[in-house]
Amino acid sequence: DISFALTITRTNNEPVQYEYATGIPRQVPGNGTRVTQVNPSIQYSLSSKVTMQLFYKYIKTNPLGQTVTTIPRTTNEGGLNIRIAIQ
Repeated sequence: DISFALTITRTNNEPVQYEYATGIPRQVPGNGTRVTQVNPSIQYSLSSKVTMQLFYKYIKTNPLGQTVTTIPRTTNEGGLNIRIAIQ
């Protein structure tokens, strides 16, 4: 048996703050980000008691708007899982 999985996610976070210093509300853009994630994986059954999974995870974070405190960053992760059923 072999199975494939793929998850793709994009999330926008755009907070807005309000200042009432003069008595009139004024919108101030917050530190917004856009996060993109891609997670493919492959699982293969070597036998009835042994399975192997190969996975990868990609995450990219970008600032939105006038943000100066958030920097763009990218994360890459990967690995191999081997599961052995002992009965």
